[in-house]
Amino acid sequence: MKQKIILDKKNRIKIIKNFLIQPYFKELQLRLLGRFTGWFYQPHSLYDQKDGCFNFTHTIYFEEQWTGADHINNLVRPMIWFVQEHIEFKTLSRIKANLTTNQQKPVLHTPHRDMDWDNAEKNKVAIYHVNTCNGFTQVGNRKITNEENQLIIFDNVKHCYATATDVPARVVINFNFIV
Repeated sequence: MKQKIILDKKNRIKIIKNFLIQPYFKELQLRLLGRFTGWFYQPHSLYDQKDGCFNFTHTIYFEEQWTGADHINNLVRPMIWFVQEHIEFKTLSRIKANLTTNQQKPVLHTPHRDMDWDNAEKNKVAIYHVNTCNGFTQVGNRKITNEENQLIIFDNVKHCYATATDVPARVVINFNFIV
């Protein structure tokens, strides 16, 4: 399937549907939703705030090192090249996969910026949706429903997400870029 690009100029969001070719996407989805990927419990969804919203993470890239499991790193590493077709950046800051569980009701997590330092809003965030669910990412007043194989790119502004109630888990890959 061909990529479909949607631009939301008001909120400065780029949505790319069918981001990866199908065989690549299916392999990535199988690995991240499969039983051989280690997920690590986090008691709070944000590192610096005790919001009481737990999640599970798999850190893939942090502080210039590939820290994830090799079978995940090897699939995610080429995605950076594909993202470069849509944004220019100086360096990669972080990549992590996030898994939130179905809690029988939607849980809206705390609005936050991924990078929080002077002029950090000029940097870019890209969120890749691994599976389709009724969870969403909200940037500004725009709610973007999780649709598998979809990438959303936006400035590092306050955003939040909601858990899914129609599947066991919502899984995304979060990329942070310094521009």
